[in-house]
Amino acid sequence: RPTLPYLGNWIDLTRSRLGVHIIHLPVNQSFTCEAGRTIWGYPKTVQEIDIDYANDRATCKLVYDGQHALTLTVPRGGDKSVSGQKMTTYSYIEGVPHVTSADQAAEGMGVSFSGAELTLGTGVIADQLRSLGLPKRALMCAWMERMSATFGPAEKL
Repeated sequence: RPTLPYLGNWIDLTRSRLGVHIIHLPVNQSFTCEAGRTIWGYPKTVQEIDIDYANDRATCKLVYDGQHALTLTVPRGGDKSVSGQKMTTYSYIEGVPHVTSADQAAEGMGVSFSGAELTLGTGVIADQLRSLGLPKRALMCAWMERMSATFGPAEKL
């Protein structure tokens, strides 16, 4: 077992080589849901998402299929900006695997090594997160006050 098991992933992330396969992508608007599903094959569903902002924290509560799935609280704040960050996502459109590239930018970004709190509720998402051993203390968390992304077309693998 490597001494720093996440070092390779961290390096890939900073070099924009870490891809993401999205299993659930809850959103709170039907247009966003339909566009994401149709254009990119993202598994979006319209759910209840409540976000409360305080000066130093933000708390998100997700109600998924009528059940409280999770509540996540993270530290808020930062003064860093990034642009031109590449991201790769993987999805399925009509059972066929696809890859999508995106360019991201963020302002008001900060990283913290403490302060994230995850509370799991009930339902499919909470059960899947529990099967991964969560909730546990987070290694780190990131905050972006403003984030934007431009997605390219989904391409068959």
